[in-house]
Amino acid sequence: MSTRPLHIALRLPLVAAVSLMLAGCHPAMLMTRPTPPMPPKGEWQTVRDIIVTPVALDSRREPWLNVTSGQTVAIMNFKEQEGNGSGSLVADAFILDLQRKGHKVVDREHIEKLMKEQGLMAQGATKLTDIELVQRLGKLLQADYLVFGAVTEYKSENREVRVNRIIPDAELERYENQYQAYLANCRTSQMMGAPCTTQVRSPQEYREADGATRQQFARVANVGLTAKLVEVKTSRIGWVGQTSLSDEKLQDGMKRIVEAMTKDFLTNEKYADRTTK
Repeated sequence: MSTRPLHIALRLPLVAAVSLMLAGCHPAMLMTRPTPPMPPKGEWQTVRDIIVTPVALDSRREPWLNVTSGQTVAIMNFKEQEGNGSGSLVADAFILDLQRKGHKVVDREHIEKLMKEQGLMAQGATKLTDIELVQRLGKLLQADYLVFGAVTEYKSENREVRVNRIIPDAELERYENQYQAYLANCRTSQMMGAPCTTQVRSPQEYREADGATRQQFARVANVGLTAKLVEVKTSRIGWVGQTSLSDEKLQDGMKRIVEAMTKDFLTNEKYADRTTK
C-alpha cells in the first residue's frame, strides 16, 4: 500500500474544491472587460501656425517660354506705393535667388545708371511704361529677359490673433485605432455575458467638438507682389504672376514669394512651400 506525503494529501482536496467552484462559475465572472482607449490629447496652436500663410501664386506662363541657365535676366526696381524702399529690396531678392539658381543677372543699379545716361529717368522716376522701357533699353541691357513689377503690400503691425486648441492628426489616428479595437473587444465581451458599460466618444465626435480658444497679440507681416517676365528681343510677356501672404517677418514673406515666382517662370513647377504646414 502506497502512501503520499502529508502536504500532498492535504493539497488534493483543496485543488478539487477550487476546480468545482470554477466549473460552476459563469464565463462573465472569469473575463476582464476591455479597457476604454485614452482620449486624444489636444494642444495649442503656435502663433506661427496662425500667422504664416502659404504661397498661393496666381500666374500664367506662355508655352514658348524657356529661360535657360546660359541666358541673362535683368531685374528692375519694383514699383512701391509707400516709399518704404521695398521695391529695391524685392529686386535684390530676385537677383540673389536667380544667381543661386545659376543664372546671369543684370542688377538694378546698372539698369538705373543706363537709364540715366540715356535720359530715360529723371528725379528717380520715368514716365515710360514697362514695355516701352524694354523696347528702349533692349540691346543696351545685353539681357535676354527683363523682370519688373510692383509691391502691392509691404507692412508689419501688431495684431490680436485667435489661437485654437486642436487635436493633431497623429493623435486622432492613434485614438481611431484604439477605438476600433475597443469596439471589437466589446463585441467579444458581450457574447461572453460581460457587456462594456463605459461610454466612449467616437473619433468623429472629437473632430467635431469645439476646441478652446484664446486671444494673443503677435507681429504680423503682410507682403504682396505682382511681377512680369518679358523677352527683351520681342517685348513679349512670357510670364505674369501675383500673390500676397502673411508671415512673421517681412523679409521671410518676401523671400517665399520671390522663390515661388522664379521657380514658376524658370521651370513651370509650383513652389513647394515647406514653411507652412
